[in-house]
Amino acid sequence: MEEGQLEQVLETLRTGNRKQDAYAPAKFKYTKVFRDLPMDYTHIVVVVKFAWKKEAPYAANNFVLTAYLVRKRW
Repeated sequence: MEEGQLEQVLETLRTGNRKQDAYAPAKFKYTKVFRDLPMDYTHIVVVVKFAWKKEAPYAANNFVLTAYLVRKRW
């Protein structure tokens, strides 16, 4: 990831396509197309793990595992 792409990562989390991992159901991959990424990259991918605390009020303890750029063909 290039410096200064935090807003695009956050936008990917807010509005990107979400897919649940088949082997780790608490893990999700968010993907979003961006036209202005460096070096011919086309998408940002953000991997998030969801965890729930057992104590009330059952607060979420979610975190980003990684974020990276990919090239996909149109």
